[in-house]
Amino acid sequence: MIRILFYVLVVLALGAGFAWLADRPGELSLIWQGQRIEMSLMVAATLLASLIAAILIVVWFIRVVWLSPHSISRYFRACKRDRGYQALSTGLIAAGMAIVPLRAR
Repeated sequence: MIRILFYVLVVLALGAGFAWLADRPGELSLIWQGQRIEMSLMVAATLLASLIAAILIVVWFIRVVWLSPHSISRYFRACKRDRGYQALSTGLIAAGMAIVPLRAR
C-alpha cells in the first residue's frame, strides 16, 4: 500500500512540475562544439526525463540478462523440489492406503 501511495505521489509531483514548467515559458540556449542549440525549457525537461527513463530501461535490461543464468537455475531447482515433494506425498498416500485394508480385516 505504501508503494502505491509513493508511486502516486511521484506521478503527481512529476505532473505538477511539468505543469509549472509549461506555465513559465523560457528558452534554453546551449553552445556545444561550436553549434548553438536552442529549445524551450519544456522540451529540455522532456528530453532530460526521456534520457533518464531510457538509461533506467537499459540498466534494467542489462541486469535481467546478467542475472538470467541464476534465475533459470533457481526455476529448475524449484521444479525439481516440487516434483520431489509430489512424489513423497504420493508415496505416503499409497503407503497409507495399503495399510488401511489390513486394519479392516
